[in-house]
Amino acid sequence: FFKCKELSSENAAEAADAVAEICRLPGIMASFAPAGVGGMSLPDTLAALDWPDKTQGFTHVLTVLCDDVASRLGFIASKAHQDLRDSIAQLDGDEWKVPFLCAVDSEWALTLRRGTHGSARL
Repeated sequence: FFKCKELSSENAAEAADAVAEICRLPGIMASFAPAGVGGMSLPDTLAALDWPDKTQGFTHVLTVLCDDVASRLGFIASKAHQDLRDSIAQLDGDEWKVPFLCAVDSEWALTLRRGTHGSARL
């Protein structure tokens, strides 16, 4: 989860390119998107679910599915991962900072297919 106050169209395009590169890594499928479900905004999603906002300011979700530990380590060390982090960096005063993130690791058994841009789809 990332807290991105603003993501320009240029930064969003760079992030999409980086995710496409991440999806080309062996054993990796990934998606980066604003919080929400099925193309709905976060407020629309919460209203449709009749659910309170528990995002605590997180605005975007990076989902990375790895076939194994070696794939995960390859993703973490990859240029594509750094390119994604760079694309969502934001000016904070006089310096650029990557938005705050919260990483959650879990082992799930899922059946996935690749989306139109290489992103993961259940």
